[in-house]
Amino acid sequence: RYLVNEKEELYTEVELLELLKEYDLVTTKLLTLEYSYYDAFDDRHNAKDLDVLGEVIKELAPRYYENYMRLVHEKRTYFGNMFVMAKSLYDDYMEFLFPLLFEAQKRIDMTGYDGYQKRLSGFFSEFLLYVWTTTNGLKVKEAMVGLISEKAETKELKEQIAEFFRKKDVAGAKDCFLRFYRKRPDILMEVSDINRECRLAMQAI
Repeated sequence: RYLVNEKEELYTEVELLELLKEYDLVTTKLLTLEYSYYDAFDDRHNAKDLDVLGEVIKELAPRYYENYMRLVHEKRTYFGNMFVMAKSLYDDYMEFLFPLLFEAQKRIDMTGYDGYQKRLSGFFSEFLLYVWTTTNGLKVKEAMVGLISEKAETKELKEQIAEFFRKKDVAGAKDCFLRFYRKRPDILMEVSDINRECRLAMQAI
């Protein structure tokens, strides 16, 4: 994944430095979800983990707590942990972010979580960037994201479903899709299914 300009080309260093004269940081466009971030997270993970994160923020970074509680029940978030900013600002963000992640990790029981579910710190930090920029009133340049290829698991799913379709085995295709979706519920997100072919396969099934 890459941040790209309005011409859908990679930003050059010169372009980024010019943007940082006007903006505090460059990051992805805000995603608008179908329902609240809290409910969307609960659909793919365990919303109780967001409750733990809220408790940690209230204790360690209380000035962010009010915005966290408000934004977590709204429908927007950044994604991808992608950004460009001045090193001094980056250091400030890291000092905010990592104490929260480390403390939340201590308190959350991940027993039974698979490899995808255990990536909590990554999921948390995507949303915490939104909380941090909002609370600090930072001027954000939202950029498009370019992908040079789709995720390996997306390609794998499409190949497996195509084989079931070739055999006219709709039940097998459905079972394959559901098994995959249970393991990787992000498979239908726009940033995963960039050609919307998984969604089309689901509709065909």
